[in-house]
Amino acid sequence: MQHDDYIEQLIAKEKIELAIKEFMTGTKLNEQSDLYSSLILISGQFYGNKQDKIRNLLSEANYRTTLARIRHSLNEYLKEYKPLEGYEFDNILETETKPSVAPIVKNTVIVITATTTETRGILKVFKEKLGAEIKMGMEGRQAVNYLGQINQTQIIHTQCEAGSGGAAGAQAAATNLINRLKPSSVIMPGIAFGLQKSKQSIGDILVPTHIRQYEKTRVGENETFERGDRIPPSSNLLSLLRLISSRWEEPKIHFGPIVSGEKLVDNKEFVEYLLKKEPEAIGGEMEGVGLYSAAYGANVDWILFKAIVDWGEGKTDDFQKKSSEKVAELLFEVLTILVSE
Repeated sequence: MQHDDYIEQLIAKEKIELAIKEFMTGTKLNEQSDLYSSLILISGQFYGNKQDKIRNLLSEANYRTTLARIRHSLNEYLKEYKPLEGYEFDNILETETKPSVAPIVKNTVIVITATTTETRGILKVFKEKLGAEIKMGMEGRQAVNYLGQINQTQIIHTQCEAGSGGAAGAQAAATNLINRLKPSSVIMPGIAFGLQKSKQSIGDILVPTHIRQYEKTRVGENETFERGDRIPPSSNLLSLLRLISSRWEEPKIHFGPIVSGEKLVDNKEFVEYLLKKEPEAIGGEMEGVGLYSAAYGANVDWILFKAIVDWGEGKTDDFQKKSSEKVAELLFEVLTILVSE
């Protein structure tokens, strides 16, 4: 079978990823090339459209238009990049006997991270646990990773910019996906700084009993008055994490107030200031205010939990990778129980 005929049949059967793989293999194109990046983008857009079709957000006609565009793009590429002479195909089309059936999706949980290291931890653990490649796509204007499905709940991940505010911060990212996907829960795993050094260790995981917003203040003549909110996470998710912590051996899980603001804290004096304002605080981070603002306003369950990687001073990247992976393992445990049948 000719290279272009084979790809044409793969597209007709909606096997876009396999069509792109065959195109790359047959033409021996470098995966670092600009063309490869374009093909991956096409794959992500197709998968996002397929999810929209499953959720009845995209009509059959528009879905077919997407397939036609993909077919056209690959055919145009084939005119420029010819397959190697004598290249043989594994013709799975002849041996395929059962049509593919779209999985039943009844619910969605959104996962949000704020750094590349946090995201890599999530991708590594979910690929290991679910044993499948993680697809990328678009949900509206938000780039996402489709982490997979647990029972009948799809897990969709996105990465926001550091901090709560701004056009791409935690609040904007969470709001965009909440409005589009109508999830049952929004969860933010990640990394943070600890505030109780005598009782904590690097790698321990912090779970808020409430988030304390430290940015809101009233500045008087002789004193600064704190006016920030104190918002508890959703009670069902907090109680679930308490139960998990009772049988979670390492790393240790701590519960208590967490301070949240826009500052990347790397200053001993500011750490002392935070402890003076919130003596019982167990740690601090940057996205919690945005997360609860988006979820609370939409009546969606939310929680965050983050691993200690420093003490708010003398920051390094030494512990971020391992801590991010440990938090991702806790996330998978939470989801497994949360969406159990």
